[in-house]
Amino acid sequence: MVIVVLFMTLYDYFFKDSFDFYLSCGALIFLIIFWNVSDMARKYFEKPVIAQFILFFLIYFSFYLFGQIVLTTRRYKTSELKDLKKYEIFIDDRLDIKTDSMVILASNSRYYFLYDVISKKTFIIPERYIIHIERISNKKS
Repeated sequence: MVIVVLFMTLYDYFFKDSFDFYLSCGALIFLIIFWNVSDMARKYFEKPVIAQFILFFLIYFSFYLFGQIVLTTRRYKTSELKDLKKYEIFIDDRLDIKTDSMVILASNSRYYFLYDVISKKTFIIPERYIIHIERISNKKS
């Protein structure tokens, strides 16, 4: 099994997209760690069944999180900015930032992640400085 994944990893590295290479490397590392979790749990923990479950969960969660980060990064790198939804962003005057050429990449409960398409800079603005965001309809010309 490990030999098959190793072959896939090398194939992806030399002949395909780099994303597939990361995915294959992740699968290879996951298999190697997964293979050794039972031994680690028996060797280092008093209750190996519980430790094994927690280790499996942590390994799976770590790889899932890494995969989501890679997918999101890849989506933004390969998408066209004109395809993003258009918003008009009103920011507090205390910040000397012009938002005319900015697009919203993402947001969470505390921050907005904006990208200026002209200067090619990314801005992380705390939510308290955002006054208003209004969706602009994407008109087809």
